[in-house]
Amino acid sequence: MISMFRYANALPFNSTSSDFYPQMVSSIAEAGPGVRGPTAKKLAELHLEAKVHDVDKHIVQFKVLRLVDSDDNPQWEFSSMQ
Repeated sequence: MISMFRYANALPFNSTSSDFYPQMVSSIAEAGPGVRGPTAKKLAELHLEAKVHDVDKHIVQFKVLRLVDSDDNPQWEFSSMQ
């Protein structure tokens, strides 16, 4: 059934080499029969939420380029967002 799913959804078969594949299979086995998978919306929400969190962390770490006004010589300067 897994191979049919992969074929029907054009998932490359070599993705079984991924470190996540055995973890996925184990998780499905642990859940047991009758378990229902998450909806596409729920999967998207989970991944989007994690990515937004990652981006927010990176924004805090980056330095912001800002224009510093001086009399006749404006300069670009890096400053921390903190």
